[in-house]
Formats: sequence, C-alpha cells, structure tokens
Amino acid sequence: MDTHGIVAVAPLPPVPTAPAERLPALDLLRGIAILAILPANMPIWNGNLNMLTMEARPASVLDHAVMAFSLFFIFGKFITLLSILFGAGLAIQADKGLQPGDAYFKRPFTFYYLRRQALLFAIGLFHFLFLWFGDILTSYAIVAVLAYCVAWFSQRNLWWFIGGSLVIVIGWLMLSAASLALGGGGGAVALPPPPPNRPENQVEQVIRSLAHYASTEGQTEIFRDGHLGQMVLFRAAYLLLYLFSFWFALVWYILPCFLIGVWLQRHGIFRDFEQHRPFLRNMILTGLVVGTPLQLGAVVSYLIHPAGSLHILMLYSIAALPFSLAYLGLGLYWSHGGWLPAVQRIFQDVGRMALSNYLLQSVLCNILFYRYGFRLYGQIGHATGFLIVLALTVIQIGVSVAWLRWFRMGPVEWLWRSLADFRMQPLLRRAV
Repeated sequence: MDTHGIVAVAPLPPVPTAPAERLPALDLLRGIAILAILPANMPIWNGNLNMLTMEARPASVLDHAVMAFSLFFIFGKFITLLSILFGAGLAIQADKGLQPGDAYFKRPFTFYYLRRQALLFAIGLFHFLFLWFGDILTSYAIVAVLAYCVAWFSQRNLWWFIGGSLVIVIGWLMLSAASLALGGGGGAVALPPPPPNRPENQVEQVIRSLAHYASTEGQTEIFRDGHLGQMVLFRAAYLLLYLFSFWFALVWYILPCFLIGVWLQRHGIFRDFEQHRPFLRNMILTGLVVGTPLQLGAVVSYLIHPAGSLHILMLYSIAALPFSLAYLGLGLYWSHGGWLPAVQRIFQDVGRMALSNYLLQSVLCNILFYRYGFRLYGQIGHATGFLIVLALTVIQIGVSVAWLRWFRMGPVEWLWRSLADFRMQPLLRRAV
C-alpha cells in the first residue's frame, strides 16, 4: 500500500478467509456487537417505541430504569462499533492481495467487491420489506461502495475526510435536537380535527390515514393485528422516508465509522496489540471522558420527557462514537489478555456468523411479536423485553456454537460468498 495516496488491487478475487487466518479479536468484537444490537432494537420490536416518531408508551418505574440503562450503555454504541468493524473488514479484503503496479479500479477485485455489496443489498432489501424495517444491511452495502472509493486515501487524508463527515452529521443532528428541545422534546404530532359541516376530501383522507399509521395505535393495528401485506406496505412507505434521511445525514455518520475501521486496521491496531497498547489506553479514556456526560444528558432527557425523541438524537450526534471506541479498546484488551478463553470462543463463534445471527434475531422477533406468532407487540414493557433479549441471546449463542462444530461458516454467509464467487463454497468442515 502506498501510504501517500492510491493503493493497488489484487488481480484475482480473494478467497474467503480461512479460520486460521481470521483475527480472533475482530470475531470477538463482532460477536459482542451483533448480540448487543438486539436490546437496542427491542423497544421498537415489542412496540414500546414508535417506529417513526420514537414516541414511548407509558411505562412503570422499573421499565424506565431498564430503558435508562439501555440508553446509557447500549443505544447507538454497538451499531457504531459494528460499522467500524465492517470498515476494518473492508481494509483486510482490499489489502490481502496488493501488488505493486496494479491499476486502481481496473482489476477483478473491484467487480468482485461490488458484486458482494450488490448481493448484500439484495439480502438487506428482502430483510427490510419482509422482516424488519430497521435493516442496516442495505445501508452498509451502499456505504461500503462509497468507503471503497475513499479508503485508498493516505492515513492522514482519511482523518480529514472522517472529520469533515462528522462535522456535517453533528451539525444537522444538533439543529434537529435544538428544534426538538424548543418544541418540547418531540413526540407525535396531532392533526387538527376535520372541518365541521364539510366532509374531508380525498387528499385530507389520505393524510389523516397516513398520520394514523404513523401513530403508536396505528402501528399496533398493523403489526399485532394486521396481515403481512400491510406490514410490507408500511415498511415500503418508511423506506421512502428513510432514503431522504439516509442521504442527508445517516450516510455521513456510517461512512466515517467505516473509515475509522479502515484507518485502525491499516494502523495495525488489530494485529499488533502490544505496540499500540498506549494508543488504545488513551482511546478508551478519551471515549469515556467525552462520552459519559453526553450519555448522562441523553438519560436525563429521557427521564424528563420519555415520550420525546431528543435523547435519541443526542445519542447519535456525538455520544455514541466515543463510547464505541472505548468499547473497542476494552474488547481488544480482553481479547489479548486471554481472560475467560472459553467465553471468548463463544463470542467469536457468534461473530463468525454475524450476518446469520442478525437475520435470526429478526425471524425470532417476528414470531414473538407479530400477528403470525405470539402477538406480543405492545403487550410488554422494557423490563420484560430485556428478559426476552437474554433468552434470545442464549438461543443465538447455542445455535452458533452448535452450527460451527459441523460447518465452516453461517448459512447466510455461505450463500452470500457462494453467489459472489459464482461457485459453491465448501460448507461442511470435513469438506475443507
């Protein structure tokens, strides 16, 4: 790699990373992150938070305590950590087969990489429409292509790009947070009553219908009592709204997180722990010092006005990233310290099946909360939801450990790689 500019690409598509070549620390962190995404999503899965407005249902004191705990330690942190790890994976793929003299964007690796991201986008789109409106795979596929175009910058220029991107998203979110604060913290917007002595016209009827399904009661009708077609239609409508916010703000958050992962991987953080121990120690301390008061602000905002969404914006403005970097550093210390090796191996197995486990979470939550399952949507509080998270975590761990005793990779990972390579990847361990 040329540290001053463009790097070369490999003449042949890289083969999947063999188990012996994997970085255990990355698998460990990825496993922790994928499991911790579920408690962050659970309040929306179980209907305690409105999907669109983040308006909260009434809750008990215990439910508020659980939600405050999740806001401080979980919300926003692990999706950010997963984005950083995805960027590190991008750097590993791009750097594996570098050869001097290869032309930028003129070798098969580029087409292989784009094919992988197109397949990931297709998987994510199916997931978005038929399982979970909060899918992150479609976003990752798009951002991965953008990151690939930028990842060839020098380490110094990467930081300039990362800083500029974060300034954009922080500015936009701070303006949003300020408007919410001035408006009382956000929440649902009530439409005026229909005009007296005059029937509503068709436009007014459509607007009122859309407003109803944006409300907590309307979403309960869809997901607890409605049919699959209504759910798909709701998610498709949400997708149109999401496209605007994604290109205007979210991409400028996910992209720098990817590039931070690229920078850390190329700096040697994941491969040479001892040499970078002081750097990681400073990263942990800085993340906690910067992140803690911001997390406390988010919790206080929630406790003052639980029905609002100001605390959610505070988390994603500048609070989640420093905490995520602190978690990353702590995870590396754990991985290289050798403490509780059996527990580490369990999380590594989950991390090796991260994509399959992410989709498994959605399948299990569909069964638990929606009409074609146990219909628990809107029926439980945050505390009960957290207990369900613990049970589903045990299931995911058990499935991951058992599956990888017989197979090389997760089933969705196998499908993804086989389609990307245009050939069947070996799946059974004895077939390696």
